[in-house]
Formats: sequence, C-alpha cells, structure tokens
Amino acid sequence: SSGINAEYGGGYRPIQYWQEIRKKPRNAFVAIAGLYTCTMVGLTYQSYLREQINAEKRENQEVRIALTPFVLAEQERLYLKQLRRNRDYEVNLMKDVPGWKIGHWHDYPVFHNPRGLWCDPNFNEFYAHCTKRYRNQLIRKPMFH
Repeated sequence: SSGINAEYGGGYRPIQYWQEIRKKPRNAFVAIAGLYTCTMVGLTYQSYLREQINAEKRENQEVRIALTPFVLAEQERLYLKQLRRNRDYEVNLMKDVPGWKIGHWHDYPVFHNPRGLWCDPNFNEFYAHCTKRYRNQLIRKPMFH
C-alpha cells in the first residue's frame, strides 16, 4: 500500500506520467481566459511600475531644479575663493619686487580691459599655483555629478 511492490524487486513501481498528463486542456475557454488574465495582470503591474519610475524621475528633476541656484552659487563662491588665493599667492611671491602691482603686467591690468569689463583667466592661469596632478584631476572631473 505504500507504493513498494515485490514484483519490482522491492522498489517503487514506475511512474505512469503519460496517463497523468493531459494532451489537451480541459476547455479552450478556460485556457484563453487564463492567458487573458495573466496578460492583464502583467500589463497592470507594468503600468504601476512605470508610474512609480516616472514619479521618481519627476521628483529627482524637481530636486535638481530646486538645487541648481545653490550649486551655481557655491561654484561661483569657490571660483572667487580660488581667485583670492591666486591674488594672495602673487602678493607673497612678488613682495620683494619694487614697483610690482598686483593683477598687472607691465602696468597693464590683466583682468580688466579698457571698457572696464571683467575678463576670466584661462584654465592654466586660474590653476597656476596648483600641482599638475590636481589640475589634471580637475580637467577630467564633470561639473555636475
């Protein structure tokens, strides 16, 4: 009664799987209804996931838009801070040179043109007093992460 049969040498009898597996579904309507149900559940779940992803993208975009002025202000503050360090370095470097004016090259202002407009220094002048390794890291570094 436990499935062990003496005629098979004390082992289990072979599994009759061909008789257990049906060759056709019981009803075509049930098979089509099951397929339709699975499809609708999958599409509904996909729509739900898409809404969740879009909501997260929208939130990230709103945060990025809200923080942009602060990030730009911080970048400008760091820019001015580096210009101040460059100026202080020039003051310390050229303190023993008679007649030297800070920010001038042979009595000509370097960062101001005749119209009185500000001129940004180029990259190498801006990072002139930094190490070459640090300057190369800044070249490869993206502005926004």
